[in-house]
Amino acid sequence: MAETGSGPLEQLKSALADRELPTLYFNGFINSIGTGDVVIVLRRHGKPIAILNTSYPVAKTLAEHLGGMIAQFEQQTGKTVMTIDQIRKSLSEGTDDEVDR
Repeated sequence: MAETGSGPLEQLKSALADRELPTLYFNGFINSIGTGDVVIVLRRHGKPIAILNTSYPVAKTLAEHLGGMIAQFEQQTGKTVMTIDQIRKSLSEGTDDEVDR
C-alpha cells in the first residue's frame, strides 16, 4: 500500500474498502533469503497462492510489527498463541486416543 499523508488507520480503512485490491487468505508459507531481498511464498492448504518479495528492512519491520501485535493479543487474552511448529510437535507427541476427541 502506498504511503500517503493519512495515518495508518485511515490507510487501512481505505485499503479494506478498495474492491480492486486482491484479498488473500493463507495458512502456510515458505520463506527464503537472498543476497538482496527476502522471498515469501504464501500457501493455502499446501499449495502456493502468491509470492512476496521485499527488502531486508521491510521484512524485519514486518516481523517486528507482527510479533508486537501477537504479543499484545496474548497479553490481552492471557493466552499464548501456538506456532504451527508447536502445534505439529504437540500433535506428534499425542497418542491415538488423544486425537479426535
